[in-house]
Amino acid sequence: MTQAPGPNRTASDRIKHHSQRVLDLFVEAIRRNISEARKASKPILISSLPLLLKHMQEQLLDPSKEVSAFKIENAARDHVEQRVQLTDYSLSNVLTEYHLLRKILFEVLREEGPLTSLESDIINDVIDHGVVHAGQQYKELSEARLKESQEHFRLLIEGTTDYAIFMLSPEGIIETWNSGAERIKGYKAEEIIGKHFSIFYPNEAIKIGHPEHELKVAAEFGKYEEEGIRLRKDGSEFVANVLITALRDNNGNLKGYSKITRDITESKNAQKQFSTLANSISQLAWMADASGYIFWYNDRWYEYTGTTPKQMEGWGWQSVHDPKELSSVLEKWKYSVETGVSFDMTFPLRSSTGEFRSFLTRVIPFRDNDGKIINWFGTNTDIQAQKETERALADAIENAKLAIRARDEFMSIASHELKTPLTSLKLQLQMRGRNLSKGDFSGFTPEKIAKMVEADNRQIDRISRLIDDMLDVTRINTGKLTMEFERFDLCGLVEEVLSHYRDQFDSLGLKVTLVCFDPVEGYWDRFRIEQAIANLLMNAMKYGGGKPVEISVGHKSGRAFLKVRDQGIGIAKENLERIFKRFERAVVPSEISGLGLGLYITKQILELHGGGIRVESEAGKGSTFIIELPMTDAPLK
Repeated sequence: MTQAPGPNRTASDRIKHHSQRVLDLFVEAIRRNISEARKASKPILISSLPLLLKHMQEQLLDPSKEVSAFKIENAARDHVEQRVQLTDYSLSNVLTEYHLLRKILFEVLREEGPLTSLESDIINDVIDHGVVHAGQQYKELSEARLKESQEHFRLLIEGTTDYAIFMLSPEGIIETWNSGAERIKGYKAEEIIGKHFSIFYPNEAIKIGHPEHELKVAAEFGKYEEEGIRLRKDGSEFVANVLITALRDNNGNLKGYSKITRDITESKNAQKQFSTLANSISQLAWMADASGYIFWYNDRWYEYTGTTPKQMEGWGWQSVHDPKELSSVLEKWKYSVETGVSFDMTFPLRSSTGEFRSFLTRVIPFRDNDGKIINWFGTNTDIQAQKETERALADAIENAKLAIRARDEFMSIASHELKTPLTSLKLQLQMRGRNLSKGDFSGFTPEKIAKMVEADNRQIDRISRLIDDMLDVTRINTGKLTMEFERFDLCGLVEEVLSHYRDQFDSLGLKVTLVCFDPVEGYWDRFRIEQAIANLLMNAMKYGGGKPVEISVGHKSGRAFLKVRDQGIGIAKENLERIFKRFERAVVPSEISGLGLGLYITKQILELHGGGIRVESEAGKGSTFIIELPMTDAPLK
């Protein structure tokens, strides 16, 4: 904003009157043009300028009396000392400030009218003096700070005892020596400076030019790093971690090398002991850095997985994981790395043969004194056998429960099935006894006695069959079901069995037809095959609903077959396999009597002959049971 002209004020008066405005405009200008000045407070930015403006005012007030350069120099020094306290504040920034101050002064002072040439020259001279002295002061302060920094660096290097730090010429000549180098290598500075650094290498390394190779690599790529054997003054060896860095000037010319050596013998020995211990355990073991990058595995890992260190580098371990489980393993492992929480998980790992086995994996972090994670140590314990044992035990427990349930159900059914005919016999005998005690012989005519005997025999036969079935199950379970093989015609045997049951068929009004295709002969156990056929006929009578039953006997491709087809209630698809197990039936036990052993015994008998049995059925559409037997020329052994 333009100020109203004063009453012909001199430049000196104008500076005095507008000094605060000049300072405000100055702060705004340097914050706008110099990024490093934006974080500094206003008092710091203007702290030395009021004094400079005062000296300028004095000179303008009495041009004949030249202001002492010492005063201007002091003002410039104060200004520079303030500026070097600011981060990254360069001499260029200071010179920019003087340029902006000159511009602001002339703009503000000329608002009240033109300045005389003398006044303009005085203002320029004062600012020019400030610029010159600021430059000199900045250089002096920078040099002093550089010298101080170099001294601090020298003291730091010399005071470091854990590392050998020294400088080499471009040719490899030792130029400096610190206390750490003396402690590690055994040489004093006066003994070693001026010697070639190959003095620290074994003869074998010198013969192949290894020291020169290190310098060549460092010069080409900027640095060289390795772990290797080095020699002390007394000739003893130690394991060294070495870093050689090439030093170049601003023009890229090689000026020499810095070399840092650390004695890692104890660390290597500890690692060797750790590896020996880790290789002696039965688990797979490994170590990772803080980021989760695995850098070491024990021998058991490589033996089990059949992999190489190159294949397992970094995150290569993923290749031996089950792809189905890998994503969840990665998710949990990355969570542990990010949070520092121990890792505990069970998952499969692929062996060298391609087999996946279950492993319990546990990983714990190693921390430094500050609690920061430096490494992870993990083990994989093979628990496949344990898992299989657990599964087998679980299966055994489940089977035992099923067996107990089956036993209980069998006992319930068996007691009912045995009690029914016994109860019937008992009631008949009690009734006959009461009639005899009363002298009533009307019920004991020859015809009635014959019917009584027939009914009693049926009940006795039923009890006998139930007992035989239970005994057969016991024989099968103990492997004592014996076979007596003889050659006979299967079709003839079926006819005999049908003749035994003809009266029962007639009493039920059941029509049974048999179709035979030529004689079907083989070596089988006649009694057991008859038992199997009888079981199928009994099934047809129970479940056939009184509808016709068709039986066919034949042979094909050296095997005999027998089919029994009924038109009864049929069997649901889910029960087709179950009905051949012990105590299993496709109906509710209360609906139809029986122990549920007939088909189980039949299946066992046929399998002992090298044959088998199957069923084709649908619920409500009847069933066809098919027996197959080998037609051998000699008895099975």
